[in-house]
Amino acid sequence: MHRRRLGRWAAFMIAALAAFTSAVSWAGGLEVEDYLDFERVQDPRISPDGAQIVYTRRWVDARADRVVSSLWIMDADGSRQRELLRGSNARWSPSGDRILFLAADDHGKTQIFVRWMDAEGAVTQVTRSEYRPSSPNWSPDGEHIAYVAIVPADDGWSIDLPAPPEGASWTKAPRILDRLHYRQDYVGYTDPGFSHLFVVPASTGTSRQLTEGDWHVGAQFDGLFSGAGLDWTPDGERIVFDGWKEPEGDLSYRRSHIYAITLASGEIEQLTETLGNWTAPVVSGDGEQIAYLGFPATEVSYELPRLHVMDMDGSDARQLSEDFDRPIQGARWDARDRGLYFTAQDTGYINVFHMNLGGDVRAVTSGPQAVTLDSVDADLAIGVGVRADAYLPSDVYRFPLSGRGDGTTLTAVNADLLEGRTLGRHEEIWFTAEDGARAHGWLVKPPDFDPNERYPLLFEIHGGPFAMYRGTFDMRWQTFANAGYVVLYTNPR
Repeated sequence: MHRRRLGRWAAFMIAALAAFTSAVSWAGGLEVEDYLDFERVQDPRISPDGAQIVYTRRWVDARADRVVSSLWIMDADGSRQRELLRGSNARWSPSGDRILFLAADDHGKTQIFVRWMDAEGAVTQVTRSEYRPSSPNWSPDGEHIAYVAIVPADDGWSIDLPAPPEGASWTKAPRILDRLHYRQDYVGYTDPGFSHLFVVPASTGTSRQLTEGDWHVGAQFDGLFSGAGLDWTPDGERIVFDGWKEPEGDLSYRRSHIYAITLASGEIEQLTETLGNWTAPVVSGDGEQIAYLGFPATEVSYELPRLHVMDMDGSDARQLSEDFDRPIQGARWDARDRGLYFTAQDTGYINVFHMNLGGDVRAVTSGPQAVTLDSVDADLAIGVGVRADAYLPSDVYRFPLSGRGDGTTLTAVNADLLEGRTLGRHEEIWFTAEDGARAHGWLVKPPDFDPNERYPLLFEIHGGPFAMYRGTFDMRWQTFANAGYVVLYTNPR
């Protein structure tokens, strides 16, 4: 969580908890200050041989007023858990002998590093970019890393000013704004420029910029960079990526295409033909097909992202998920290139599914939970993600992709915080709206809830009707419930 977001959230919590003088706290529940001890796990990555898992663990550094990230590693059965180093976003090399990760350099700037996973554990700083690299991705032979970074644009300030005297603290030069989108929630002012594709030797060296111009590599959400989907072809000769290779990106609403660039020549080919919002390309293991998400151009403010497949040259593009009326994320090919695994939201929960090329779907995981699919082993037999339910925060979760057999929760990073605590009761509710449609939501009640007593109701409403609330553990709901509120939150329909 960004430090501004952390401060705003804490201020909101304190103000809300003080709003009702009748609110009562139970000694055994969660308090606002417990947020400072709450830890998060994310982005678990299983090694190609399936033997180890590295994941990001985040916690609050109260003294520095910021969130800190470090990489932890364990055996695939959850044993031998230990901190590896400070950083985040680990990715195993194809051979499993190294990981790349993001961390701050000596100047506090985020860079790509590589660590050898042998006994020596040598670490190399790979990039020395002025702007934060994102979406790093190993080449199939493990020799290069592709990534996306902002290429600065001229800020329009061309007046020569005298240099400040030594030790002086002068006001910063004015910021010249000439684009519609120049700042972003929880980020502030964004770097002036355009996101472009780079490749760098994994052993460290000079980054080579592959794309250029006044356009963006990566999906744009309301004109702001929201990450890039990119993947290598198995022969390592091309990279497929999403983006919008048009100069009027600021004025385009949810527009992107899938492109392929040939590294040797720099030639860029647009693969999707229909105007739309096409993102997250994933190349099949045999290099013959590309799966991707999206929808054709529309004037409505929201459209369901659906799963599509096309041949490597862009031909025979077709939709697979027409009959699957749920938003899909994180698609990846199965072992035989005959279908894809993905996660999908469904009635307030998230589970993993498999869809074959005929559109038939089977559940890999199920139940009132939120499960992600962050990585798979080389044999595409084991999936690893994070799992949460109503009373347990997210932890690393390992499960068979066949859907046969139970998954295993491998971490318990908040077990010490929750030990001996009494959580508010979390209840799923369905009710009939005024127009007769079914509506869905949850109640979180105080730990000592008495149905014969009256309680203040806190109605939680998120901004925008497109995102799904989850019926899983949330520190905010539990803290409010412990303070004497009944918390109600419902999903828009």
